[in-house]
Amino acid sequence: MKSIKQNSRTKHAALIASGSILFGSAALYTPLPAYAAVDSALVDTAVATSPVSPNGSLASLLNCNASAQDATCSLIIRFGGANQIGPVIELTTLAANITTTATGYQLTSDVIIKTPQGDIPLSNANLQLTIGSSPSAGITGIQGTADLPFPKLGFLKDANISQNATAFIGMDNGKNLANLGAHLNPDRNYMVFHFDQGMSGTVGPMKITAPGGQSATFVLDPSDPYFYIGGSGFGSESSFGVEFCDKTPEECAQTGETYGFGLSLAGQIPFENDNPTLSFANELANMKGHLVMDGTIPLGDLPLSITGSAVVNIDADNDGVTFFDSPLDTGGIPTNALGIDTKLAAKGSLDVGIPFLKVFETGIQLAEGTVLMTNSKFEKSVYFNGVQAVGTGALPIIPDYLPLTQKSVLDVSGHFLIDTTNFGTPEGRQRALESMKEGYLIANGNFDFDARNLGALANVDLGSLAVASAQLILDQHGFALSGQTSTNLPILNVGFTSKANINLDIPADNINASKLNMKGNLNVAGISLGNGILDVSSKGAAISGEINAVIGKINMSGTANRSAVSLTGSTAINIPLSKFAEALGPQLTKANNDLQKALNDVSTLNTVVTEQRRIVKSEHDQVSAKLQSAQQDVQTAQTKVNLLQNQINSFYGTIAQYRADINWWNNWYKNLPWYKKSYSWAKLAYETGWRGTAIGGLYISITGIEASKATANQVLSAYKQTLAGINTSILAIPVDLDPRVSGPLGALEIAKGTLRSAQAVVSALPKLGDFSGVTVLTIDNNGLKGNIAGSYTFAVNNSRATVGVTGKISVTANNFKACLDLPGASGVCVAL
Repeated sequence: MKSIKQNSRTKHAALIASGSILFGSAALYTPLPAYAAVDSALVDTAVATSPVSPNGSLASLLNCNASAQDATCSLIIRFGGANQIGPVIELTTLAANITTTATGYQLTSDVIIKTPQGDIPLSNANLQLTIGSSPSAGITGIQGTADLPFPKLGFLKDANISQNATAFIGMDNGKNLANLGAHLNPDRNYMVFHFDQGMSGTVGPMKITAPGGQSATFVLDPSDPYFYIGGSGFGSESSFGVEFCDKTPEECAQTGETYGFGLSLAGQIPFENDNPTLSFANELANMKGHLVMDGTIPLGDLPLSITGSAVVNIDADNDGVTFFDSPLDTGGIPTNALGIDTKLAAKGSLDVGIPFLKVFETGIQLAEGTVLMTNSKFEKSVYFNGVQAVGTGALPIIPDYLPLTQKSVLDVSGHFLIDTTNFGTPEGRQRALESMKEGYLIANGNFDFDARNLGALANVDLGSLAVASAQLILDQHGFALSGQTSTNLPILNVGFTSKANINLDIPADNINASKLNMKGNLNVAGISLGNGILDVSSKGAAISGEINAVIGKINMSGTANRSAVSLTGSTAINIPLSKFAEALGPQLTKANNDLQKALNDVSTLNTVVTEQRRIVKSEHDQVSAKLQSAQQDVQTAQTKVNLLQNQINSFYGTIAQYRADINWWNNWYKNLPWYKKSYSWAKLAYETGWRGTAIGGLYISITGIEASKATANQVLSAYKQTLAGINTSILAIPVDLDPRVSGPLGALEIAKGTLRSAQAVVSALPKLGDFSGVTVLTIDNNGLKGNIAGSYTFAVNNSRATVGVTGKISVTANNFKACLDLPGASGVCVAL
């Protein structure tokens, strides 16, 4: 069956108008007076043989198994022509009960409606079947009266109808009967029974009541069979309806809710879910049932009722046992041990109670609601969803003491899972409801949370927080709210720079144990803590987050109160060589440049001094060589003169010796005896002769030598003049004292001093290296402070050296620096 949406409390008002009922082809038919407004001639004409239609051409509509009066005849009813709709309706009765008329057939007495599940009797029938103007038209309408039929088939076999009404009868398709709101398929044919007499009976745990004087309609689809009962006075006091009750008869007598209902013996009533986004939409996708109910539908002991329409599968586990078979035990108390497995889907407006929350008593009124309930042997499960409109004041689901205010339409859903093991007693049922195996309610929308009381407990200032895109969860533990807020916090030096996620937990039994958690881009005293957390409870306000720096993430935690914030954190810190190269680079570059310049200056001056020394020394060497050569020439010439002089002196000596020798020989001869003089004369002459001659020769030689000596003296004099012409003053000044050398030497000494100074500066600067250690940070009202301690490792002469250093963390405009006292330099600051 296709469900047709209709307002449950008003839909039946369109059924009856001024005593007229709508039947086939939308023709208004006024019921026959006294239920027999037919031509008397037709009434008296009994069909003795197989009936013949008035025009003799429609015999195919009526078939009898014999020609006698007691023959059983069947009449196939369908709308004819090209627009034949749905399955046929087959009526059977005795041939004696059929009379032909000018417009069709009249059926009286007992008529049987054939269905796949069995026969449905029509008692005291008086029916007029109208045939169309052509054979193809078929039967175009039914009108008349009969006792209201009630199918005692299938799970309805034990139905007990204690008071039955006489009804007017008609036929039409579901499309034309849509205004009945009877969950009809527009492409099927239905028989319609209208009555205003009283009716009552029981069907399993259901009590049917239809007080006299109020209009009611019974719609029957024999192809299922499916039937639906509804009334124009539905929902009013003492109106027509059905009471569904699985309590004791006394308890059932206390219920006053009534509603229309329909039954499908084949379980083919579909539930049409209008909300495919439901969390339980898959469970509803192919939902079909045996029972459809319209009105205010109580769901037994569940804290939930719905005003709308519900479809019930009375045998969800397909074991063939339903509550129609044995709904109550011998004591009249319902029990689930009988295999009562049902599944219910409903939509409409919901009234939801929350029995597991003892701190307040209230219900939720939800529009556009949907419910799914399953009932097994030992537990009941209910899922529901609906819309809560914005009202004035607090949300109905929120107790007065809870500082939450609804700010938008809410989408509300929930789930109850109830252990029905001890449902045999009222006390057991109450305990099971209050201590559900699972029970929660979820509301999605926007709220205001007045956090001032919680702030007072935590000794911080909290105002009202607007919580958007929020989800409120209620269960036996209390309330949990989660969402987002962009509200600025009044907490001193604490705030979120963008939307923050908010989670609020309020225990149902102790609001003072409430906890507020906020998470987002947290800023404390001007310092960003990344995706930080603020936890507020009666224990105070706790803050946690992390500083994300190049050196790594530094976890911070601490507290806040009305006057101050205090956070601490520590982390291992490693500063690579590259960072110190950035920090010390300019200093090192300048010092090394100065050193290189000094080295270059010393090298240049060394070259100049060497060259000047070479030049001066070359001059010295040239003068010395000339002097030495001249001195040598003078000495050589003097030696030659001296030799000549010595030779002359020697010759004069020889002459003197020869003269002395001559004198001696003369004296010898003189002193010789006279006798010897004669033979001694020759000797004397010889000795004196050669010596005299030699003396003469020597004088001649001396003259020659004197001439040579004069020449030698002239040469000597010339050499002396040359020697005297040589400037020997340059040789008096040492090379390094020569101005051409001493000047560059002085500049070289100055450059060497500069070099030594540059070398000292470079040596004093810290060596590039890595730092590893621990930093301890604190954040208070004045901002961030931090201390560092660790080891600095660097290379010296291709060896690694490690020294302990300390320092501080500084921050400006959220830019962090580590300032370390490195060897050779204090306060070397590295950007983090």
